Order: sequence, then structure tokens, then C-alpha cells
Amino acid sequence: MCIVVMQIVWVRTMVANSKKELLRQFSEALTNTSNELQRLEDTKRVSQNIMEGLDQNQLQSQFSNINVSSTTRKNNQGTKVRDTSFTIIQYDSSSDNKNRILIKKVQNYGDGDYTDSVFTKVILSDTQVKINDRMKNIDSLIKKLVVEFEKKDIDIRERINEKQVTEVLTKELHKKGLDVPFEFAVFNNKTKPLIYSKGYIADTSHLIMPLFMQDVYRKKSFLTAYPSNLSAYIWSNLKDQLSLSIIFTVLILAIFIITFRAILKQKKISEIKNDFINNMTHELKTPIATISLIIDALKNPLVKNNADQYNSYMNVLKEENDRLNGHVESVLQVALLDQGNLELNYSEIDVVNLIKNCIENFKMQIQNKGATVNIKGSTISKIQADVFHITNVFNNLIDNALKYSKEKCEVEIHIKEENNLISISVKDNGIGMTKEVQKKIFDKFYRAEGGNIHTVKGFGLGLSYIRSIVEAHQGSIEVHSELNNGSEFIVKLKK
Repeated sequence: MCIVVMQIVWVRTMVANSKKELLRQFSEALTNTSNELQRLEDTKRVSQNIMEGLDQNQLQSQFSNINVSSTTRKNNQGTKVRDTSFTIIQYDSSSDNKNRILIKKVQNYGDGDYTDSVFTKVILSDTQVKINDRMKNIDSLIKKLVVEFEKKDIDIRERINEKQVTEVLTKELHKKGLDVPFEFAVFNNKTKPLIYSKGYIADTSHLIMPLFMQDVYRKKSFLTAYPSNLSAYIWSNLKDQLSLSIIFTVLILAIFIITFRAILKQKKISEIKNDFINNMTHELKTPIATISLIIDALKNPLVKNNADQYNSYMNVLKEENDRLNGHVESVLQVALLDQGNLELNYSEIDVVNLIKNCIENFKMQIQNKGATVNIKGSTISKIQADVFHITNVFNNLIDNALKYSKEKCEVEIHIKEENNLISISVKDNGIGMTKEVQKKIFDKFYRAEGGNIHTVKGFGLGLSYIRSIVEAHQGSIEVHSELNNGSEFIVKLKK
């Protein structure tokens, strides 16, 4: 069970770690989305200004590292066109030397031609670099403030839209290897959402990322997003690991259950063995003790001289000897059945006469209990069977009917023919059995009263022996019983 608990803890830890890692990557994707939206807006602004034909001063007021000049001329067809020239100044990224700057000139002709001049490298002094950096930063900040101030009241919905946010965030998630569905919203000052996906549900636990962080005058905007159906996504991604874990856990449980059942079975077998030894010891000691007492009595001269008393003792001696022999024979026959060495000697048997002989064997018990035993049904029924073992079968059934009966015992034996079968039922009005007991009565050594309780004597071998013999004759046996309402055993044998 400890291993199973460890598996459960491991699965929970794995799910928690996966959720933590997914949220971390989702947060990084959200940051990248904010940066990408800023870049896209800058690119859009440059493009718009160029297309609108802003003069050099207007464009420079927004982008300090670009110088623009334009001229108007007539082309070969006599149509007026506008040529634009861009001079881009930037640091040399291929060098660690900040004193090197690159100057690139791009010529865009109005009739569609385009030229790109080679960079010119310029070496600046350290003082020039410092002054240039500082002036560039100051100039950039001032110009950006001017641009923002001019358009400070622009609506966030004019800068981005739902489709754009969805595409960018999806792209950034794919870069992280995440194909998780999500919902998002864009706020001004974290209040009412202005742009949002259809399934968005407001919650303070959602990830939040500021948008357009370079804005100074404009109202702050925020992007909030969260993975939708997060648990299902995590479980889907972990299905392989979870499948192996479940298989491993089920395997462990199966082994545990099989082992536990084997232990219980061994314990039950041990209990049955002890019960059998106790019962057998008691059953064997009783006739041995009786025989010993009779032998001592027969040594008495008075008994020897009294013929009636002597004969009475001899009859008891024979009965006890037969009883002892019967016990030994029962155990030996069961051993033979277990080994598969039982040999049946078939002969034609008259079932009615066989049953009558069996009843005669129990004449004394029937008289002592005041019981009645009746035979009903067919008067001529013959089968091919082993007379010795079939006799033992019905002896055991009649014996059980008498032993487990009430004060006014009534035993009814019904014989009838069914096609190629002879059906013999032995029914009593005894104590009966529960459904649970009926499932076990044919098990070897099983006794309903169990243990070392000897109100009813026996080894628990009778019904097991009966079923084995009946099945060896290719027959069948079944039982019908209710607690306190008697029992009926039905034996079916081939003719």
C-alpha cells in the first residue's frame, strides 16, 4: 500500500510541477506578446508616416536615428513622382567598439526603383560618443513626449485589436511549444476590459502584463490572460506518464490482492487442517476407547459365563470396529480420488433395492430418533454403477438427513426416470442451510458447524466424496435448501 500511496503522491507532484512550468512559460509568452505588440506599433507608425509623405522634420520628431529627404520630379512618361531618401545612423553591432557607427543610405524612387548603399563606417572620439549618446537619449525622449502628447487621448482599440492580440499570443505560445487554449482581455488602468476574447471570465488570479511601457502621457494599458481548461490540457500532456503510472499501480494492487488472497487461503487451509485433525482424532478415539473397554469387560469371567451379555458386547465390538474401519476407508477413498487412482467396477444395480438396503443400515438410528423414511416414485430403476461407491453415496445422504434433522424427522426419497437419467432425491425436514453454506458444503473438510464442535460428528469429507463419486459416474448432484426448512439433495445418474 505504501507503493500505491507513493504513486499517488508522485502523480500529484508531477501534475503540480507541470502546472507551475506551464504557467511560467505562459507568463514569458505574455511578456513577449507585450514586447511584440510594442514593436508592431512602432513599425506601423513608421510605415504610416512614410506612406503619408511626412517631411524630414516630422519623421525625425518620432525617430531620431532616421534622416529623411524627398524631392519631386517627372518620370519618362511625364508623370510627377516623389523620390525619398533615408539615411539611417546606428552603432556597428558587429563590433564591440562603441566609437564605430554605421551610416546607410536608402534611395526609394517614386517609379518603383530601389537602391541600398553600402554602410559607411565612421570612427568617433570617446567624447563624441558620450555626447552623441546623451544627446540621442535626450532627443529621443523629448521627441517621444511630443508625439505622445499630441496623441495622448488615442483609444487603445485604435492601437490593437482582438485578432492581433490572439495571433501574437498564439505565436509566442507556439514558440514555447505550448498549444494551450487561452482567454485574454485588455484593460485601461485595470478596470473595465476594452478588448477581450469571447470566453473571458474576470478573476484577480489571472496573469497581468503592462502594454506599451514606453508611454508617458497615455493611460496605462494592461494585458491579462489565462490558459482555459488548464487541468484537461495538463492531463492530456501527461497521459503517457500517467498511463504507465496507472498500469504500474494496478499491477501492484493486483499482486497485493493475489498475495493477500493466497495468505487468506493458506490460513483457511491451515484452519481446515487443524479442524480435520481435531475431528479425526475425536472420531477415531471414540471407537478405540469403546473397543478397549469391551475387551476389558470380556476378560471378566462373569461376562464369559453370561451368553446374552457376551453376545451383546460382541455386537457392540463389531459395530465399533466397523465404524472405525469406515472412518479409515473414507480417508483412503478421498486420497485415491485426489490421486486419480480410483477404479470403478461397473455392474447393473437396482436402485430401489439399493436404497432399501441403505435404509436398513440405519434401522437403529431411525428407531432411536423416531424418524420415518419413505421411498416414492419408480419401483423398477436400474443403472450401471459401482455398487460399493454408489452405496456409500446414499448411505452418506441418508446419514446426513438423520443427523441434521429435528425431533420429528421425516425423510423422503423420491426416484424417477428422466429420459436417459435416473433422478434420486433425498429430502428432509431438518435444520436446512443458508445460501452461503450451500456454496461450500461440497468443499473438502468443510463442516457447517466448523471447528472442534462435535454435536454432529464427521470429518467434513462426506459431501465432497459424494460429488466426486457422482461425477466419476458422469452424473450430477445439486442441493436445494432453506434455513430451518430442510434440505433436498438430487442425484442424477445415467441408466
